[in-house]
Amino acid sequence: MRLTIELSDTNELEKVIQLLKSLQLKEIKVMSPLISQQEKEHHTMMTEATFWEIIHTLAWEKMGDNKAVLKPAIEQLALYPKTAITVFHDILSEKLYLLDRKIFANNSSIEKNISADLFLYARCFVVASGKALYYQILNNATLFPKDVFFDDLLNLPEYAWTLKTGEAFTHLPKYMYETGFNSSGW
Repeated sequence: MRLTIELSDTNELEKVIQLLKSLQLKEIKVMSPLISQQEKEHHTMMTEATFWEIIHTLAWEKMGDNKAVLKPAIEQLALYPKTAITVFHDILSEKLYLLDRKIFANNSSIEKNISADLFLYARCFVVASGKALYYQILNNATLFPKDVFFDDLLNLPEYAWTLKTGEAFTHLPKYMYETGFNSSGW
């Protein structure tokens, strides 16, 4: 089901989005003369598909400068409404949480024991590598890349939020992704 609502006041936008979100609509299009055309195109609800589209914008050709790798994804995510940025953060936390299992930790390094922080950063690399690799690894832990890390991914929602609002990002994610918090995996 799709629904299009024309707004004349952007102050009501967040309320309308929350209401429509409760209806579990796939997409919300905003038609408002107070929002730029570029923002209109990106005023959709954050879905897992949209999450992966943003992840796939990471500029790996700039490897070595992690902020530059993140830049296209930061700019893309910042075009979405604030609620979508928090949902992106929640989806990211879920993806990291699902990889927080001993079987993945054991396959993430050539070392016998990997530190909790490095295992988190290794999980970040898996998510940052995109949907296909993420699901392959989720189904086959032996495919987990060894000793490859991308902890800067954790900053993506915060950087996008700050770019959009100029404010500090205080959202707490839906899942605790620190190593060891997925009790079913340890």
